[in-house]
Amino acid sequence: MIELPNSFKLIFKCKAGSHLYGTNTPLSDIDYRGVFIPDERYFYGCLLSTEQYEDKKNDETYFEIRKFLHLALDSNPNIIELLFVPEKMWEVATDEWLLIHQNRNLFLSKKAKYTFLGYAHSQFKRIKTHRNWLLHPPLKEPAPEDYGLSRETRMSDDDLGAFESLQSQPNHIIVSEDLMKLVTKNKAYKNARREWDSYQTWKKNRNPERAKLEEKFGYDTKHASHLIRLISEGEELLLNGTITFPRPDAKYLLEIRSGALSYDQLYRELEVYEEKFEMYYKTSKLPDKPNSLGVDSLCISINKTYLKGMENA
Repeated sequence: MIELPNSFKLIFKCKAGSHLYGTNTPLSDIDYRGVFIPDERYFYGCLLSTEQYEDKKNDETYFEIRKFLHLALDSNPNIIELLFVPEKMWEVATDEWLLIHQNRNLFLSKKAKYTFLGYAHSQFKRIKTHRNWLLHPPLKEPAPEDYGLSRETRMSDDDLGAFESLQSQPNHIIVSEDLMKLVTKNKAYKNARREWDSYQTWKKNRNPERAKLEEKFGYDTKHASHLIRLISEGEELLLNGTITFPRPDAKYLLEIRSGALSYDQLYRELEVYEEKFEMYYKTSKLPDKPNSLGVDSLCISINKTYLKGMENA
């Protein structure tokens, strides 16, 4: 459980995750999200800064107000949805939060097409990677010798970075064929090494529940449920300018988690939604860009009032 410093003001706290979406089960933990305003030292001083407090084990995160507003302006799906949490799920909501909530339209824009689809693609990439590891696990730790490299011919990350930087210049240098072959071998080894390390980390930290789902259905159906939820939230936001909680398709999301879609069906759904989002973008009544100046004025007003109140306290 996160405890913010006593000098900070928690302006918003709510249940998040499955309890917000309506997809919770008896085994589901309760996740929390919130927003806070730090004390005056974080505004006026140069020694302290903070953006968020996070407890990954308990899935609890609190955002500093300016970071929260920035992420909301960027139409970050995990942030923008908090603007639509129903009041019955608010555990803390101060006057500052009410102002943000009342002005939530300032944050909305057609950028949602890119951010929600982008997050969905990130989920699918993770699903695909884990599926490949499940079906075709790396069998051997890569060694430099496997790529024709010796102690003398291995290049460090700094060396490869410097080479790429030089080659990206308009008047890049022309190098020999032997050097290009050496660079290619080093890159191949680095990629294989990175893949192996990622695979080992995944195996070590693999969630037992996720492991059962992957072994039963051939891929992580919980990630698939998150993917479809993100898509459906983005669809509703673009079409209606809102996001409903609990999710109207909560039953379907639970069915997906229970294996209702095959891996190939999930891939096809994502393709279909990509086409739909192109149409939504054209027909959406949301502005092309959020009202950044309006949000900036809102942020200044909230923080100035809060700091003045601290000075008079």
